[in-house]
Amino acid sequence: MARHTNMKKIILSIILLTCLSANAITVYTYNITKQYPIVDAEIDTIRPIASITKLMTALVIIESGVPLNEKVPYKGMFYSHNKFTREELLNLMLVKSDNRAAEALAESMGGKLWTVYQMNKRAIALEMYNTKFDDTSGLSAKNTSTARDLVIMLTDAYKHDKIREISALSRYDLKVVDKKNKEKQIPVNNTNVKLMNKFDIIEVSKTGTTNAAGKCLVMIVHKNGDQYAIVILGGTTRADVDNLAKNIMEKVI
Repeated sequence: MARHTNMKKIILSIILLTCLSANAITVYTYNITKQYPIVDAEIDTIRPIASITKLMTALVIIESGVPLNEKVPYKGMFYSHNKFTREELLNLMLVKSDNRAAEALAESMGGKLWTVYQMNKRAIALEMYNTKFDDTSGLSAKNTSTARDLVIMLTDAYKHDKIREISALSRYDLKVVDKKNKEKQIPVNNTNVKLMNKFDIIEVSKTGTTNAAGKCLVMIVHKNGDQYAIVILGGTTRADVDNLAKNIMEKVI
């Protein structure tokens, strides 16, 4: 086992040198089924996580038990004349990574401060002691975590059917009513659509991007009977991060 794991680390080190220009990025590949790390680079470095935050927002919303079919106000750029159900907003938030959807969900739960408090409370309950949330969308650079903590959050998110169902969608068709009161569907692609269209082993997925965080990606994948968590934080370009994740799924696990 140790020799096999070391060889995989060597392979990934070569991939890192050839695929990425960023210094000291975080890369963590963890076998959830057998509970051992395969690749662990900078996994305890605390750094901004951008929209990876939205997985915790989803956890708090779903675990609160509020009705997901209840319509709440939404002030998004393209749909300001609509109200959407919480489930529709969860789809927008996890598939499109819509910041306004995260904010609308928080407002429907009693406001940003209450929701963020619940997110931090949940993180402590999960023993994510190096994680801090400052908003529900991830726009704040004060949303910080480590790869080790994010694997905990990923595995907890996986337990919820609704999160698995939504975050694994490569596309979501949003139903809206236009100003003429006509219903139409707007296709919304997943922010991780390129990898999701190429690999059918992705079970949970979330991307994130801000200037402070760089390009981020977390996934749970299933391959050869085992389940794996993949965390990449601080990438320079989306193409680099996608290529690294692709090589991990094809050559490392």
